[in-house]
Amino acid sequence: DPYAVSFNKYSGVTEFRSCTFLWVNVDVDGGPERYANAFTEGGRSMTWYAGSRVRGDSPLVSRLVARGTEAGEHERTASDAGK
Repeated sequence: DPYAVSFNKYSGVTEFRSCTFLWVNVDVDGGPERYANAFTEGGRSMTWYAGSRVRGDSPLVSRLVARGTEAGEHERTASDAGK
């Protein structure tokens, strides 16, 4: 099947040509937190466990930061245009 997706769900991340999918566990039952993932800034920022091979200096993290920076710049430009 040419459309089959293969991934390691324990890695915390899967990259595709058009996007990057982050595997994020969230506690929804209101009980004690079982996961270290946290959403801050009203959900605009988050932490997530990305597996042992993903570190701050890895190419994946560099790409995610660059995409986030681009998205933030686009959002600021759009916001400024609406003023």
